[in-house]
Amino acid sequence: MSVEKRREEGQRWLAQAQDDWETGQALLEVGKFAQAAFLAYQAGRGKGP
Repeated sequence: MSVEKRREEGQRWLAQAQDDWETGQALLEVGKFAQAAFLAYQAGRGKGP
């Protein structure tokens, strides 16, 4: 895989992790703790659900 492709893939993973984190934060605010924990775990791994 080329350097540019790796960079694009890394940026995609980071964007997904950020989205998972933000969604997890929103779920925490409404008391959806199990779902928030799952997304926090996914965000830490850098992969979406």
